[in-house]
Amino acid sequence: MGKYDSVANISKVKELTGWEKILYLGYSQGTTQMFYGLSTLEEEFYADSLLKFAAFAPCIRFSED
Repeated sequence: MGKYDSVANISKVKELTGWEKILYLGYSQGTTQMFYGLSTLEEEFYADSLLKFAAFAPCIRFSED
């Protein structure tokens, strides 16, 4: 989902709205998908497509290590 769905969703929203860049508001699993995408996929796609990324109720675990 983080590899394909976020890219497909962002591309479709841009196509339908005609906007060059959009805001991505992720909630729970949507934040995990974006964290995965940002850490593993092409940086240029997100830099060219997103204004901001807001993570609501992110599913992450911080470690004290």
